Amino acid sequence: MLYRLLVQRAADYAIYMLDPNGVVVSWNAGAARLKQYAAAEIVGEHFSCFYGPEDRAAGLP
Repeated sequence: MLYRLLVQRAADYAIYMLDPNGVVVSWNAGAARLKQYAAAEIVGEHFSCFYGPEDRAAGLP
């Protein structure tokens, strides 16, 4: 429970978790502020969405 509070209140850090397949499963308020995605927009998406089309085509993510 303490860890959850720390993550939820960390407004200056983007903290998120990925599942083994690279899908975003949690997203804190700091991530929303810094990355400009609300949790409802990004949870369930693959982390490769943070990369541009050229980087994805090159296989960087």
